[in-house]
Amino acid sequence: MKENLFIDSSAFFALLDKNDTCHEKSLKFFNEIKENFYPFTSDFILSESFTLIRRKLGIGIATKLGEVVFSSNILKIFYIDENLILESYDLFKKYEDWQFSFTDCSSFIVMKNFRISKAFCFDEHFVNMGFKSVPS
Repeated sequence: MKENLFIDSSAFFALLDKNDTCHEKSLKFFNEIKENFYPFTSDFILSESFTLIRRKLGIGIATKLGEVVFSSNILKIFYIDENLILESYDLFKKYEDWQFSFTDCSSFIVMKNFRISKAFCFDEHFVNMGFKSVPS
């Protein structure tokens, strides 16, 4: 039975950067997604991913990611609305001593609200918030 899976910017980056220490692991796991998961991400994650990839790997790779994402009939994108932004901001304030980005907080809120327990990521913050990080 397929499970929902949230894809973080750390996974998008690891997939595309051949020098990333998690590149091989991310490629192997990526090939399992279609069979085992319903993949989701958010517009905030895409914004963060495109910016990071453009800065580190170049505009060509960033736009190729965009072409794949926006033509996909498998990956679903959550668009953060005002209510989700306000919930994200509350979480952001609540954990003032932690190093969560606002985008991290928006991801946690999306995952909580849509009952997604697993994230394809290489960011320990997801585990810190009680989600399962895959691949492990």
